[in-house]
Amino acid sequence: KAKVDYNQRYKDDKAFNKQPVHWLNQVSTVDFIRSYAKPRNHCLTELVIVTRIESDSGTWMHEDVAIEFARWLLQMD
Repeated sequence: KAKVDYNQRYKDDKAFNKQPVHWLNQVSTVDFIRSYAKPRNHCLTELVIVTRIESDSGTWMHEDVAIEFARWLLQMD
């Protein structure tokens, strides 16, 4: 499955006023990613990649993880 480049989408639309790091730091998110990874024999670094290199910084997610992230984005605070 392809990874989703959320970085560009986030730069294009800040209407959500949420950042990937806020979602990634939640216990429920870590639990979801672990439970998703184990039966599929994925390591966590295959599902979410966060880079902080000046020329290539951003967050990339496996498409199924990105769907969960999108659900979180759409939740009302």
